Amino acid sequence: MMDETVYCYEIRPFPDSPVEVGEIAARDEDDARRQLRVRYLCPQLPSDTRLYDKALMDKTAAQARSQKLRNLLRVLAAHHSWLRGDDGGERADLSGLDLAGVDFKGADLTDADLSGTDLADADLRDTRLIRANLSQAMLRGADMRGSNLSGADLSEADLRDADLRDASFDTADVWRANFRGCIIAPQALHDLLGCKTAST
Repeated sequence: MMDETVYCYEIRPFPDSPVEVGEIAARDEDDARRQLRVRYLCPQLPSDTRLYDKALMDKTAAQARSQKLRNLLRVLAAHHSWLRGDDGGERADLSGLDLAGVDFKGADLTDADLSGTDLADADLRDTRLIRANLSQAMLRGADMRGSNLSGADLSEADLRDADLRDASFDTADVWRANFRGCIIAPQALHDLLGCKTAST
């Protein structure tokens, strides 16, 4: 029996219908297209139908992620040199990058530029983000327990569902930051937002 390949497909069955996505196992691309014609009862597939070899697509994605992480390590090494005042050091500019889910645990990102960066679900436990620019950053679901954000710019940052237990926000700018659903002690949130509590 011939080995089958799993293909991912995108097809719009009718001109005004939404794009449907899925996977199909086939001997080759021609067989995959034949199966799609049968599945959608059409003599010819729409011209914008797309087929991808899933294994190849996963490999390409893994290679891209590996390259991204290597580049990130180089940036962090240069940033640490910059913080020490070494020759050749350079302040980390990670603004606008997709770093969702990346592990930064224990990293020193003091004064780094992370404005507009996607850090959703990132591991930022015990990370030094002192005076870091996190304006408009996506931090939804990030684990920020024990992180130091003293003096950081968190204006318009999205911190929904982030874990902020034991994080330090001394003098941080949280103008229009979204803390909805975040995990934080009530008193710590009151102090962070400058809320006035009822006198006893």
